[in-house]
Amino acid sequence: MSGKSSKIEELYLSLSKKDLENITSFLSCTIFNQSEIVLATHLCLSELYPFEKGLDKNVVYRTVFGQREKYSDVKLRVFFTKLVKLIEKYLVIKEIDNLPLLNLNVLTRYYSELKLAKNHSIFFHSEPDFKFRSYEEYLEYDYCFTLKKLNYIYLEQNQDLNQKKKYYELVFKAQRKLNSFQTLDMQCRYLTFTQKFKNEINNSHEVRIVNEMLETFDDQDDVMKAYLLVYLISRDNNIQAFYDLKQLLLNSNIPFEINYKALLSFSETLCIGFINSGKTEFLEHLFEIYKCEIIFFKLEGDIESVNFRNIVYTALQLNQIDWAENFVSNFSKFVKTSDQENTFNFNYARIFFEKGDYKSAMRQLLKVTYEDSFYASTGRILLIKCYYELNDEMPLISCCLSLNQFLNRNKEFTKQRVENNVHFIKYVKMLQKHRLENNKPFFKKLYQKVNSSTVVEKEWLLKKIEEFY
Repeated sequence: MSGKSSKIEELYLSLSKKDLENITSFLSCTIFNQSEIVLATHLCLSELYPFEKGLDKNVVYRTVFGQREKYSDVKLRVFFTKLVKLIEKYLVIKEIDNLPLLNLNVLTRYYSELKLAKNHSIFFHSEPDFKFRSYEEYLEYDYCFTLKKLNYIYLEQNQDLNQKKKYYELVFKAQRKLNSFQTLDMQCRYLTFTQKFKNEINNSHEVRIVNEMLETFDDQDDVMKAYLLVYLISRDNNIQAFYDLKQLLLNSNIPFEINYKALLSFSETLCIGFINSGKTEFLEHLFEIYKCEIIFFKLEGDIESVNFRNIVYTALQLNQIDWAENFVSNFSKFVKTSDQENTFNFNYARIFFEKGDYKSAMRQLLKVTYEDSFYASTGRILLIKCYYELNDEMPLISCCLSLNQFLNRNKEFTKQRVENNVHFIKYVKMLQKHRLENNKPFFKKLYQKVNSSTVVEKEWLLKKIEEFY
C-alpha cells in the first residue's frame, strides 16, 4: 500500500538528516509531545527516508503498532496528522530567530500583560540583534517597534506628553516609509507587467505617492533610490536612469538579498525591453546583470532552465565562449534534476557551434531529448544551422521537413512564433539553393527581406547572406 505523494511524504522529503535528528529530540520532549506512538512513527519514517520506492504505509503500521494488529488506514492517518502538526511546530521554533516581528510581538505582549516593567523598558532600549531578510521586513519591524513603544509609553509614562508626541511622530514617519515602499514596489511590478492590462487599473493615488518620493530622491536610502530608478525606467524608458541603477547595483551594498535579487530581475527585464526595441548595446549590460545573479545559484533548482539558456545565449552573442563553457560546466547542476541533462547537452551544443566545431555540436544534440517543445524546435534549428555550415544539403532538407512537421502539430506555440520558425526554414532553404550562384542583387534583396522580418535566428541569417555580396 503506497502513500506516494502524500502530505507527510512530501514534508519528510523536504527535511535534512540534521532536521530528522532534531525532530527526534523535539518529540522526545514531553513539553511538546506526550505520545510515544507519534515518536515511534517518526523514528520509523526516519529509517525509511528517503522513500526510494514510495512510502509503504503497511510497513509503517506494522513497525509502529506491531505485526498482529489489523491495519487501519484511519488510525494511521490520525497519527500522521499529529506528527505533521508537531513537525510544523518544530519548523516554527527552528525559524524563530529569523522572525523579528514574531519576537517583537510575543515578548512585548508577555512583558505588558505580566507588567514586567524592567524587562519591558530594557527591551525598548536595547539594539535589536536581527538580520532582516528584506527591506520591507525591516520597515515593518521599525513601524511595529515604534508603535509598541508608543503603547509602552502610554502604559508606563502616561503623563509625559512630550514623550507621547515624539513617538507619535516616529510612528507616523515609520508608517509613511513602509507604505511608500510598498506602493513603490507594487508600481515597479505593475509597470513591468504586460501592456495588455495596464490601462485598466486606475492608480492615480499611488502615482502621486511615488511622485512625492521622486521629489526627495537625494534624501532616500540606496534601496529606495534603486526602486525609484526602476520606476523611472519603466515609466519613461529613461536610459540615464538605467545607467544610474546599474551603477547603484554594481557598486552599492544592497543589504537585503531578496531586494537585491528583485532589483536585478527588474534590471534584466528592462534591459531585454531595450534590446527588443533595437538598442543592441544593452546586450553587454544584460550580461553584466546576469553575472551578478549567479552568486545566488547555490542549490539544485535555484536557476530555471529558461534563465540558464538565456545567460548562455547572451554570453555567446558577445563572443564570451570560454565564460559560457565554464558556466555550463559549473552551474548546470543548479537546474532542477529533471532538466539538468538537457540543459547541459543543449547548451554545450551551442558552445561547440560557436567554436565552429559543427560535428561535435551535432553529436551533443543527439543526447538532447525533445519532449520539451523548446528543445524540439530550437534543437532542430541548431541542427539545420550545423548542416548548412557543413554544406550537407540532404540532411538539411530532411531536418527542415522534420521541423515543419513539428510546427504543424504543435499546439503550444503562438501563431506568430510558428510563422517566425517557418520563415527560418524558408530562408535557409533559399540560401542553400542559391549559395553557389554569384547573384548579388538576389542576396541584397534577400538581406532586406530578412532584416525587416521577425524571423528567428535573424542575426545568423543576415551574417550568412552577407557572405555572398
